[in-house]
Amino acid sequence: MKCLICSFTAICLLFVCSANAKNLRSTGTYKVHLSNPSNHLNCRTGPGINFPIRAHLEHGDFVQVLHVTHHKKPWFYTNLRCFVRASSNFLKWQGELKKKPKPTKPKIVR
Repeated sequence: MKCLICSFTAICLLFVCSANAKNLRSTGTYKVHLSNPSNHLNCRTGPGINFPIRAHLEHGDFVQVLHVTHHKKPWFYTNLRCFVRASSNFLKWQGELKKKPKPTKPKIVR
C-alpha cells in the first residue's frame, strides 16, 4: 500500500511540474536555466528525444534560437546546429540582445 501511495504521489508531481512548464515559441536569445545547476540540457541532432545528443549545455549558457519547429511539442533549432526542447523548464528568454553574449562552447558529445 505504501508503494502504491508513493507511486501515485510521484506521478502527480510529474504531472504538476509539466503542467506549469510553458512551450516557448519565439526566436531570439535564451539562457539555459536548470533547477539543478549540476545537470545539463541535451542539444540533439533532430527535434525529438529519439535523436542522438550532439552537445550538452550547462546552466547559464546562452543559445541563439534561429527557428521553431512545429511538431507535437515545439523544439528550437539553435546557432549550435542542434535542437533543444522549447520549454520554460529549461530556457529563459533574454530577448533580442543588441550586444551578443559571449559565445558558449558546449561540451560536444562524440
